[in-house]
Amino acid sequence: MVKNFLVSDYDGTYKMKPTLLDDLKKNNFAVQRFIDKGNIFMMATGRVFESIHKEFIEFDLKANYISCADANVLFNNNFELLYYNTISKQDILKIKDYYKLFDEMIGKDPYSNVSSENVVEYNIRYKDEKSKRIFVEHLRHNKLFAFYHDPSDSLNAHLFDRRNDKVKAIQFVATLENIPKDKIYTIGDGYNDLSMIEAFNGFAIKNAKDAAKYESLGVYDTVSDLIDGIEKENAPKRQ
Repeated sequence: MVKNFLVSDYDGTYKMKPTLLDDLKKNNFAVQRFIDKGNIFMMATGRVFESIHKEFIEFDLKANYISCADANVLFNNNFELLYYNTISKQDILKIKDYYKLFDEMIGKDPYSNVSSENVVEYNIRYKDEKSKRIFVEHLRHNKLFAFYHDPSDSLNAHLFDRRNDKVKAIQFVATLENIPKDKIYTIGDGYNDLSMIEAFNGFAIKNAKDAAKYESLGVYDTVSDLIDGIEKENAPKRQ
């Protein structure tokens, strides 16, 4: 029997805003059932290891694979490293004129340890909201780095190599698990989910941005609802 492979974004998709613990528990139960039936589930998030690892412990999350740092780091279910992509020193020097906007900028390795080697992210802290607006505008215009802002601290940000996206992590796992493309399902809510929504049997969560809904095959209230659709074989597929 060929396995189904489901990939879910985390913030705003698996964990809704505001956080609804009943929906979160419902998702957890559905994912565990999905995995127990021999299927594969991956959480794909912009969060870094330190942040998503805490969430897995706090909310008792389950996954066969965890893609974080916008697909620049991939872990198995024991948070053992499968691959990572680094930011080159040449690339980070390209934004040196903007260092004055930061109170700090710290290089970190795949496990969120402060390091000058194997740097997969630069954790920056803006001086203020104005500094943040200036730098984010630069990032959006030049498209050099992917970035993620902490949900609970808007002045704390993470920079990643932009040349990777969630599709790459999905393809890596699909090859590892020998899963055909027609058995791959994705669900998300934001712009960094568009590539995986477009590339596979992609769906949007109910509170998703319009762009995500437009590219999707349909909209679901929760991740557990999509799992029900996959298991009942009534979730649409791309032709």
